[in-house]
Amino acid sequence: MDDSHRDDGAAVLVGRLLRSYRDDARSNGRRLSQDGLLDLMAARGEEFATDLDRSTVSRWESGGRLAPREFLVAFGRSLDVPKAEMDGMLSLAGYDSLGEEEGQAAVLAATQSIESQVESLRQEVRILADSAGAPGPPVDAYGVARDALRRMALPGVYALAVGFVLNAMGLNGTLALLGYVLAAFAIVIGQGVLRWLKTDGDRSRRDQVVDLFFISLFFTLNCSLLIGALTKADHFGFYTIAPFTNTAMPFLLTMLANLALSLAASIMFSVSWSRRYGQEGGRSAFPRAVRITLPPLLFVYASIAVFTNLGAWIYFLMVLGVMFGAFTAIVALNEPGLALKDGGFILKAAVVATTLLAAFGVIGTLAGYLEPGMALAAADFRIIPIGEVSAETLGYTGEEGVERLRLGIVWMSLATIAYLVTVVGGYLVATISRVASAGGAPTAPPSPAGKS
Repeated sequence: MDDSHRDDGAAVLVGRLLRSYRDDARSNGRRLSQDGLLDLMAARGEEFATDLDRSTVSRWESGGRLAPREFLVAFGRSLDVPKAEMDGMLSLAGYDSLGEEEGQAAVLAATQSIESQVESLRQEVRILADSAGAPGPPVDAYGVARDALRRMALPGVYALAVGFVLNAMGLNGTLALLGYVLAAFAIVIGQGVLRWLKTDGDRSRRDQVVDLFFISLFFTLNCSLLIGALTKADHFGFYTIAPFTNTAMPFLLTMLANLALSLAASIMFSVSWSRRYGQEGGRSAFPRAVRITLPPLLFVYASIAVFTNLGAWIYFLMVLGVMFGAFTAIVALNEPGLALKDGGFILKAAVVATTLLAAFGVIGTLAGYLEPGMALAAADFRIIPIGEVSAETLGYTGEEGVERLRLGIVWMSLATIAYLVTVVGGYLVATISRVASAGGAPTAPPSPAGKS
């Protein structure tokens, strides 16, 4: 035991090996902790582990002290370390190699481990073969329709009612249009918050993510109307229709179009996630998350590319790209059986990435403010051409139009950045923190297929 008090390079190297073997081990799909290691050793009949605690194992793994030979032998038997690797570790520590009886015990443990893994593999193959020909989970059409109605009813009624009132009263000033857009944001976000605060058993974490997906699309798509509140021009081109020019109707139609896009994409997102949720446990979580989040976002972007201009293509490419990365990570982190290693590092990386994206967004906003000519040129390039409407028809001179565009770019960009950083980024950071603290994936059961 005297050797265990040595503080030298051998202790550090052996400690790194111990940590490496423990990190690679799994218990119920999760990384084996130091306490879990001692519990496993005790369960394997290693009496040496009953007198140890986590702090002692931590000192051995950090290299503060050299682990005694008895612990290394018991450690190897418990984790089924092959005899050759155990002899190497013991030699590195300056101890004798495994004796004949110890070696036989190690070989027997390794053989039993291999047999267990083979049987586990056989069971997985049988399950996979059984599920390959089985149909996917049925979609609850009623649940999908009901949830879609819940999402679109309030903002849809608001957009129609208030939009027609503004148009009938001839209210198309900046303050009226700006209030129209901001109130729509408040209604959709408030409705989402109220749904998140529900405490009955009908709500799950996946439902919250689907709600957040819908709200995020509706918010970021309609941020373009903050430019329209100043310029009286929407990116779809509704303002060029003669009866709607210089009225509130382009705002009404744009908001309804964005509501329809957000609703359709959220339904696609929900149904796809219902079918794929938990099919393979924590394996291939990220590729499966990509297949869930990418199609609805591509649908939204394709619609934008067809009906809007080059400036909108570039802007929404960046916005939807950020949403794709964030929601792919959120979906993957909500997969059952997912083991998250180095959660603290991932959490810090997410915070840094969010900060950098916010900084780049601010820089891009300043570039658009200083060079509005780029936005003006991009607005002229469209797949579907539209008629020209002069600035004077909209109520201002050409020079005033440029100044309004510059200010509108700032409003739109800062609102989008603030939302993505605080709401989407905050939810992502909270998800990473929750999963990391739990040592694995959430244990909440998935919602029924088609229910969100």
